[in-house]
Amino acid sequence: MHRLKPAVEPYAELPYRPRRLIREGTGTWLGPARIVSGFELLWTAIWFVLTLPFRIVFGIFSILGRIAALVVGFAIMVLGAALLPGPFVLIGLPLFALGLLLALRSLG
Repeated sequence: MHRLKPAVEPYAELPYRPRRLIREGTGTWLGPARIVSGFELLWTAIWFVLTLPFRIVFGIFSILGRIAALVVGFAIMVLGAALLPGPFVLIGLPLFALGLLLALRSLG
């Protein structure tokens, strides 16, 4: 009685077979541990406190600008929809599309 050879893995010879990465130790995926000094932590806290009022004011202006663009876009869209059923279809359709794009753009 003769012995059979073990079956070869069917995908072992394909050239596009991806190779698995071997982990050498713990933490190698995230990189080396970063040590934060006390001076860096203190500077970060001071910078956060100093720039907080400016970030709040600029954030409020950004929100107000988005709300204004939304209102104007909605008004243009309504004007375009009002002109659609009449003889001004060629003006109403682009106005509606422009208002819709402006309103959607202001939403984010």
